[in-house]
Amino acid sequence: MSSTFDAFHLPATESVDYAEVTARALTIRVPRLTPSDVQAIVARLRDARTRLLTIPLADIVHAIDAAAAMLTDPHAELYAEAMRLLPAATGYSPQMCAYILEHMAPDWRKDALDRLLIAELGNPAVLDRFIDDPNTDRRITGRGPDPCLHVFSGNVPGVAVTSLIRALLVRGASLGKTALDEPVLPVLFARALRSVAPAIADTVAVTYWASGQTELLDAAASEADVAVVYGGSDAVRALRRAAAPNTRVVAHGPRLSIGFVGRGALRNVESARKLAASIARATATFDQQGCVSPHAVFVQLGAPVEPRELAEFITEELDTLERTLPRARLTPEEAAAVRNAKTRAEFAAYAGAETTVLPLEDRPFAVIYDARETVEPSCLNRVLYVKTFAEIHDAARVLQPHHASLQSAALAGFGTHEADAIARLLVDTGITRITDFDRLPFPTAAWHHDGSLPLRELIRYADWERSAD
Repeated sequence: MSSTFDAFHLPATESVDYAEVTARALTIRVPRLTPSDVQAIVARLRDARTRLLTIPLADIVHAIDAAAAMLTDPHAELYAEAMRLLPAATGYSPQMCAYILEHMAPDWRKDALDRLLIAELGNPAVLDRFIDDPNTDRRITGRGPDPCLHVFSGNVPGVAVTSLIRALLVRGASLGKTALDEPVLPVLFARALRSVAPAIADTVAVTYWASGQTELLDAAASEADVAVVYGGSDAVRALRRAAAPNTRVVAHGPRLSIGFVGRGALRNVESARKLAASIARATATFDQQGCVSPHAVFVQLGAPVEPRELAEFITEELDTLERTLPRARLTPEEAAAVRNAKTRAEFAAYAGAETTVLPLEDRPFAVIYDARETVEPSCLNRVLYVKTFAEIHDAARVLQPHHASLQSAALAGFGTHEADAIARLLVDTGITRITDFDRLPFPTAAWHHDGSLPLRELIRYADWERSAD
C-alpha cells in the first residue's frame, strides 16, 4: 500500500518548498534545502544546545527513555506508525521490523543508558564540571559536539536512533542525514522526544537529501565538531572529503563478521541442530545486512557431525524462518547478486572444487558449502558461506586479507582454555568483538563499537593542571 510520510524533523525551520521522493513503496516529503538553510539549521541547533547544557543528565536520560517507550509500546500510536512505515520504506517484512525493534530498543531504555554512561565515563559528572582524574594529578571535564553530523545508512533500522541517543547523552546537538532506504525511525524518535521534552528535541534535526547534493554535505560537515558516518566506502570517503580539517570523523564503514564452530558443538546431531538454529537466526536477522551479520561460518573438521551436514541443518532452519521471519523482497540488483553468488559456486563445483549450493531448489536464501581455503564477503540477503578448517590458525590465515574490515566473531564448541587462545588470535587478526551466535546480531549498548568507545569519541575533553598548592 502506498503511503506518504513527512521524513524530517527540523525544529523552528521555516520552509514552504518541499520535494516528494520515492523510497521503495513509501513516498516521503522533504524540504528542498540550500547550503544557507543547512547553516541556519546548525545555528538553531547551537542555540538550543546552550539550554541543553543546563538540563540535568538524569532528565535527558529520562526523556530518551520515555521517547523509546513510545516507539516500542505495541499499544502506542507511534509504534503502529513505525510498523506501517518501516516495511514500506525498507523492504523488510513486518515481522522483521517488529523483531528488530524488540531487540534494539532495550538499549534505548534508562537502565541500559545508565550502564553505558558508567561503563564509558566512570563518573558521568565529568560532563557537568571538572572532576579529579583518578589516574593523574589533573582535573578533567568533557563536552559533547556542537553539533554532531550523523550520516546514516539504511541497512539496519534502529542504528540511527542509537547514534542520536549517544550524542544526546553527552549533551551534543545533532544534525542527522537519513538514508533513502530508512528515512522513518530517526524522525519518529525525534517526534517522540519532542512530545516528552521539547527543549531536548530542539537539539535534534533530522532530514533527507540525496547523496548527489554534495553542497549540502559540504555545508553540514564544515560546521560539525564531530561527524559520524555509517555506510559503504563511498559514503565514508565523501564525508572525509567534506569535513573540515579539525572535524573529528568517526567512520563505521563496511564490516565483515564471521562464525567459528569447534568440534565440541558437533558431537551429535541434536547439539548440531540446536547450533544450526542459532546460526540461521543470526543470518536471517537484518536479512544479513548488519555489520554484525555473519558472512561465513568456519566449521572444524574431524567431528562426528561434518561441516557439510551442519550446512544442511542451517539450510533447514533458514527454511523454517521463512515462515516466521521472512526475507525482504529483493531489488533487481540484490536478486542479481544472489544469483551470481550461487552461479559462481556452481561453476566452481563443475571445475572440481568442493562446493555445493544448498538447497538444491530455488528458495529465498542459500547456504554455500565451500571447502576451499578462501573466503569472500557474502552478497548478503541470507547467503551464508560454510567453510572448513582443521585448526584455528588455518581460518585466521584465510581471514588475514580482510583484517581491516573484520568486526564480530561468534564462537561455539570450544573449551574455555581453547576459546581464550582463539580469542587472542582473532583479535590479532582484526576482530573487535567476540560473542556467541545468539548474541551476535545485538551487541550491548556499552560495546566497543568497531573497537572504540562511542560516547568518548564524541567528547572533547579539557584538562586543568593545578599546582600542588
